[in-house]
Amino acid sequence: AYLYNYGDQPFKTQRLVRTILTDFYKPTPDGLIGNEDCGQMSAWFLLSSLGFYEVTPGLPQYDFGSPLFKHVKIHLENGKIVEIKTINNSKSAVYINSVKLNGKPHHATFFKHNDLENGGILEIEMTDKPNKSWFTSFSDTHIESDFVTVPIIESSERVFKDSVKISVKTTAKNASILYSIDEKEPNLLYTNPFIIDRTATIQALSVSNTNKKSPIVTAKLHKLPHNWTVKLFSTYNRQYTGGGAIGLIDGLRGPLNFASSEWQGYQSQDFIAIIDLQKETEISQLGGSFLQNARSWIWMPTQIDFESSLDNENFTKIATIKTDIAPENMETLIRDYKTKITPIKVRYIRIKAKNLGIIPSWHAGAGYDAFIFIDEVFIE
Repeated sequence: AYLYNYGDQPFKTQRLVRTILTDFYKPTPDGLIGNEDCGQMSAWFLLSSLGFYEVTPGLPQYDFGSPLFKHVKIHLENGKIVEIKTINNSKSAVYINSVKLNGKPHHATFFKHNDLENGGILEIEMTDKPNKSWFTSFSDTHIESDFVTVPIIESSERVFKDSVKISVKTTAKNASILYSIDEKEPNLLYTNPFIIDRTATIQALSVSNTNKKSPIVTAKLHKLPHNWTVKLFSTYNRQYTGGGAIGLIDGLRGPLNFASSEWQGYQSQDFIAIIDLQKETEISQLGGSFLQNARSWIWMPTQIDFESSLDNENFTKIATIKTDIAPENMETLIRDYKTKITPIKVRYIRIKAKNLGIIPSWHAGAGYDAFIFIDEVFIE
């Protein structure tokens, strides 16, 4: 619908956007036409209702459509306020008659993000007949043909035990590659694959034969801090693998976003795993890192038990941690639960984290199974 702004006929965009907003979206169980697409259809509706939309993702530009609201205030993260005033808006007045941006006439079919990021007032006057003369500057687009593609950093493992081979490739014609290891800028000419044997950050860029450079790409490779192994007795959700069993002791920490690759998710079951330290080792502290995002059915375990063994057959409980975050807490939280113990020599540690179980009746997901999310087991 917004592409008519790019064809110098914005009145067609205005008519189509208003039709889609009022006819294609309904407050009913089938109120979305087609696949929601991870929220994008709703995002389109929300922004378009305000009177504009970001047609090209990543480009800080908004194209005008046909607003639904008469008066809107947007409170920005920086404390500033964007105010949108729509004059003469009605069911029949779907066309834009004029636009003012911060009190000045605005004749472009778009505006930039930085026009409003410090606050401002957008005034849109509507009419029931197309005004084909107001807009004199139109949205446009182009395809770049002389850009240099970024290189690809390849390795067999993101997390490795001893060493890993790194290769760097580019699809850019007649281009060379510069790379760096733990440096701010790529400064080494790449000729052959190389080996790293430590945790490192690799950066690389392509350089064309006209000395034009691509953006820098980055890969972080992590060497395991020890030779321990992990055996899982629970099955993680295939969407939330967290790097597999070894991901529980790799030292890589997850952010608040549960969908990141560091988090391991378990639904409708307790989390149980055994860590083999490979030899008798004196330890004095145990723990685990967990996530709570109750809106997404993820809760802290209710209790974490630790058991030790020398033979992987006979286990003795050596620590219990009672978690302290209420199920009703709707904040997204990461908690590192740790407890000190009397120093003891062990080879095997079994951890059991008890799942909340069935989601409580007060929650929108009541009756379904809760998740446990874990990203690291601590043994010190």
